Amino acid sequence: MTARLFQDTVRALSLVLDFDEGEKLFHAWRVALLSIRVAQRTGLCAPQTVYFAGLLHDLGGLGLSDHLVHHASRGFTDIQARGHAHRGATILEPFAPFADCLGPIRDHHERFDGRGFPQGLAKDAINPTASILHLADHLEVVLRASPPSSRWELAIGECRRAADVRVPSEVARGFFDLISKDRGLIDRLYDEKALAADLEALEPAAPENPGADLTETMSQLLWLLARVVDTKHAYTMGHSARVAFWAWRIARELRSAGLNQWDVVWSGLLHDIGKVAIPRSLLNKRTPLSTREWRQLKLHAHHSMNLISQIRDLEHIAYPAAAHHERYAGGGYPLGHAREHIPLIGRILAFADAYDAMTSDRGYNLPLSHDKALASIRGNVGTQFDPRLAPIALRVLEAAPATSTEILQTMGGFADFFRKEEASFLSLIVSGASTSAVIATDQGPELVETGAWHKLLVDADFCILEGHDGLVQSLLNFKSELFLDFIDAHDHTNLRLAAGRLQAAGRLQAAGRLPSPGLEGLLVTCVNGLPLELILLRNGSDDSTLIVLFRSAEGMVHSARQLAMVHTNFSSGLDAVAFLDPAWIVLDVNGRFEELTGQARDRLIGRTLESVLGPESLQRLQAQPEFSGELPFRRADHALVDTDAALVPLSDAARRAVGYMLRAVDITARKRDEARLRTLTEELARKNDELEGLNRLKSDLMSVTSHDLKSPLAAMISQARFLLDFPDRDRERVRTGLTRIVDSGENLLRFIQDLLDLERMDAGAFRYDPAPEHLMPLVREALETARSQTRAIRISLSCDDGCESVRIATDGRRLLQVLNNLLSNAIRFSPAEGFIRVGCGRSGEDLVRLTVEDDGPGIPQDQLESIFDRYHQVRRTGTDARGFAGAGLGLFIVRKIVELHAGRAWVENREGGGSRFVVELPALQEERGLHVWLYDPNDRIWPHLEAPFHLQHVRLTRLEIPMVPPPSALPDALFACESLCSLEPAPAWLATARRCPAAIISHDEGPPAACTLWPGAVFLTQPVLDTEIVSWLRAVRLGAKGRQEAPE
Repeated sequence: MTARLFQDTVRALSLVLDFDEGEKLFHAWRVALLSIRVAQRTGLCAPQTVYFAGLLHDLGGLGLSDHLVHHASRGFTDIQARGHAHRGATILEPFAPFADCLGPIRDHHERFDGRGFPQGLAKDAINPTASILHLADHLEVVLRASPPSSRWELAIGECRRAADVRVPSEVARGFFDLISKDRGLIDRLYDEKALAADLEALEPAAPENPGADLTETMSQLLWLLARVVDTKHAYTMGHSARVAFWAWRIARELRSAGLNQWDVVWSGLLHDIGKVAIPRSLLNKRTPLSTREWRQLKLHAHHSMNLISQIRDLEHIAYPAAAHHERYAGGGYPLGHAREHIPLIGRILAFADAYDAMTSDRGYNLPLSHDKALASIRGNVGTQFDPRLAPIALRVLEAAPATSTEILQTMGGFADFFRKEEASFLSLIVSGASTSAVIATDQGPELVETGAWHKLLVDADFCILEGHDGLVQSLLNFKSELFLDFIDAHDHTNLRLAAGRLQAAGRLQAAGRLPSPGLEGLLVTCVNGLPLELILLRNGSDDSTLIVLFRSAEGMVHSARQLAMVHTNFSSGLDAVAFLDPAWIVLDVNGRFEELTGQARDRLIGRTLESVLGPESLQRLQAQPEFSGELPFRRADHALVDTDAALVPLSDAARRAVGYMLRAVDITARKRDEARLRTLTEELARKNDELEGLNRLKSDLMSVTSHDLKSPLAAMISQARFLLDFPDRDRERVRTGLTRIVDSGENLLRFIQDLLDLERMDAGAFRYDPAPEHLMPLVREALETARSQTRAIRISLSCDDGCESVRIATDGRRLLQVLNNLLSNAIRFSPAEGFIRVGCGRSGEDLVRLTVEDDGPGIPQDQLESIFDRYHQVRRTGTDARGFAGAGLGLFIVRKIVELHAGRAWVENREGGGSRFVVELPALQEERGLHVWLYDPNDRIWPHLEAPFHLQHVRLTRLEIPMVPPPSALPDALFACESLCSLEPAPAWLATARRCPAAIISHDEGPPAACTLWPGAVFLTQPVLDTEIVSWLRAVRLGAKGRQEAPE
C-alpha cells in the first residue's frame, strides 16, 4: 500500500482523537514528531514504529469525559484514565499493520524508576520505543501549559531531570541533544502551520499488513476513524458503519461501473467526521437547539470536508462525503448545491444517513419505527431526496429490518465483509435472474436487458480451463478449447487489450499503487451474431489466469428510462440533458434542462419535444438524427434561448433504436457577447475610417491653410514692391495696387476669423447677441462687400428685393458673416462673366427665406449634405478652376450660425446648372408679444431666457412670494425653476399658473418627483439651448393665436 495514504489517514485519525470541545489540541502530532526525531537521531528504535505509535498513543482515551492531556495535568488520578494505554493497545490488536506499535502504546506511561502504570515496569523491562514515547508525551503536556518564552529552558530542564528517573539516560540524552541543538524546534511544535509542514515532510515507511490488500487496510483504518467519531457522542455509536453499509447497498443496486463502491463505503465512514470539531455538550444536548446552536452544528459538514482533504489520496470524496446534508431542491449545506450539482455519492448518503438517524436514538428525538422513517423519506422526495434514486433507495431500505449489521461493528468484520464482496464480484450477480445494464461502445451508450451470468476460467491466451460445458450449452453447439473461437474476429483485439489492462492493473495493485483491483466490461458479438456481455476479472493473485463472466444481451429493451436515470445521476456538468423515446416523448431530464426551458421536470416528462422546443427545432432534429449545432429552445415564457445542441441516438444490444439523448448548452450570453463584439468591431472600423478621414483632412487642411495664408500674403508683398518701384505720377495704378492689398488682407483676416470662430464653437464660447433688425440692409451690405471681389472677374451680382419690411431677431454681425461666407463661396466657384443672384422673400407666415444662386459647376449629388461638414472641400476642376475651394470651414460656420437663429440651411443644384444655397430664419411677428410669467427667485434660469425672450417680444411678469396684488389675468405661458412644484404654502397665483402652458427647467433628466402631476408641463434640463426656448415659444404663440381666433 502507499505510504502517503497510510500516513495521511493515521495522521487524520490522531487529529480527530485530539479534538477537545471543538478545539484542536495537536497533542499526538507533537508527540509523534518529537519521538521520530529522537529515534532518527539516536537509533534506539525504528522511526516508523515510534511515529505511528506516537500518533495513536492516546487511542484508549475514547469515551472519557475529558481529553487525556487534562488527566495528565491532574496526575492521572482517574482510574478509567489510567487504563487508557492498555485499552489503546487492545483496540489496535486486530489491526496487523500496528503489531509493532502495541507494546510501546501499552507501556508509554511506564517509568524507568518503576513508578509508572499500568504494570509498574522498570529499567530494562521497558521497551526503548515506549520510553521515547513517555518522555515526548510528558514534555508536550508540560510545555503546552507554559508561556512560549520559557518553553525551551523548561524542556532542557525536564530532559536533565528525566534521566534514569522517567527514562533511561540515553533516551534523555537524545532529547537533550535534539532540543539544545535545534532551538527553533519547540517554537515550530506550537506553530500549527509549521507543525503540519514538518509532518508532511516526513516519509516513514508504511507498516506491513501481510495477506491484506490496500482496500482492506484502508477500510480497517477508516472504520477505526469512524468509530472514534461515533464515540464522541454516545447516541451515534455504530452510525457511520451503518450509513456506509446502506449507502453501499444502494450504490450496488445502481449496477453502474461509473461508481466506485469503495468511494461510497469510505465516504459513508467519514461523512460525520467533522462532528469532532463540535463541542460534545452541543452534540449530546437533549433539548431543542437554538438558532445559533443549529448554525454551529451545521458547520460540521465544512469541518468534514477540511478533515477528509488532509488525506491527500481521498480528497476526491471530501465534498461527496459532506454533501449528505445538501437538499435536492437546494437550500442545504455545506455549499447549498441542488440536483445534479450534488455529487451522486452525497445523494446516496442522504438516504442512508436520514434512515439511520430517524431509526436511532438521537438524544433530542426518539427513534421512529421503520415504516414511519420510510414514510418520512417518501414525503421529502423531490425536495430533500433525489426522485430518481428514491425507488432504488427505498427498495434497499425496505429490507433493513431483516438485515443484520452486527458484522459491521468490528473492524475486521467490516473490512472483511466488503473485501469479500468486492474481490469476488460474484456476490453481485444473482444466479438465474435477468437484469439490465448500460454498456459503452464505439457506437455510443447501449442499454441491454440480459440473462443469467455464467463463469469461465481462461489462461492468458484465452484457452478455456473451466466452464466449457456451460459456454457450449449457452451459446453454440460446437466445441472448442479456445474462447476466441466463439467470438467474432472484430472483437478479438478489444478482448486482448482488456486482458492486458487488467493484468497491468494487477501489477500496480500488487505494488500498492492502485487502490482496488480492476475489472473490464465489454460488449462483444458471438460468431452466430448473438450479443454477449463480458466481465473480465483477475483470478486472485494468479496472474496466469483470468475469470470471464458472460451472459446473453439479446433481450429487447423496453425503454431508455434506465439509461436516463444512470446518466442524469452522474451528469453534473453544464450540459442540459433530456432523454426521449423513439416518438420524441420526453422520458427524463436533468436539472440544467429544467433551468434552460424554465419548466419543472414533472411538467416536461411525458410531453412531446415539439411542445418544449417548438416545431421548427423538432423538424431540424428529425431531419438529422445525429444533429450537432445551434438550436433555439423555447422557454415557458415563450422567450427563445440559443443553444449549442447535440442529438445522440440510443440503441439496444441488437442495434435497435430505443430513443435519443439530447444535450444542450445555453449560448445566449455568448451569442449576445459575439453580437456586441461584432457591433464594437464595426464601430471600431467606422471610427478608424473616421480617423483616417480626419487624418487626410488634417493633411488637406494644412495644405489649404498654407495656401490660403500664403496666397494673400504673396499678393500683398508683390503689390507693395510694385508700389515702391512705381512713379508717383500714376496715382490710379497706385490706388488699384492698394485696393488689392486691402482685399488680400481682408481675405486673410476672414480666414483667420473662421479659424477663431471654429475654436470658440468647440469651446462653447461663440458670442451671439440677437436683436430685432430689418433684413434688407444686411443683405445690401454683404452685396457691396462682394462687388469689390467680382469686378476683376466680371461676375454680375443681383438681388431680388422681396422683404423690405421683414424684421428678424438676429445678431447682425453674425448674419452678415453668413451672407459673406455664402457670397465668397459663390464667387469662388462661379465662372468668369458668370452671375450670382441673392433672393429674399417670405416662406409662409413665420419664416423668411434667403437664397444665393450661382451658375458654377454645382455640387456633386453625393456631397449635397456633407458639404456643410467641418473641413469638407469641393475642388473645382477644368479650365475655370481657380485653385482650392478653401479650408472647408465657411459653410460649416454658416450652418452653425443659422441653427443659433433657430433656422436651417441647405444646398440644392439648379436645373440649368449651378447651385442654390438656402437659409430659412424665423421672422418677427408684428402681432402682440407673448405674456409670460416667470418664477425664478434666485435668477438661476433667467440668463438662459433673456436673449430668446427679447427675440420673441415677450412681455414678462416676474412672480414673487408674497405678491401684492397677485396677478389675475391668465398669461400665455409660464417659465419656472423646479422649486415651484414644492412651494408650501401654495401662493395665491399658483392656481392660475396651473391653467396655462408651463416649461419647468431642472438640473436632472426627467421631471422632478414633485412636478409629475403638473398638467401639460414641458420639462427642460439645464443647460437649455436658445433653440429649445424659441421653438417652444413659437408653439405657445400658435396656441395663443388659435385661442384668439376661436369663435365665442
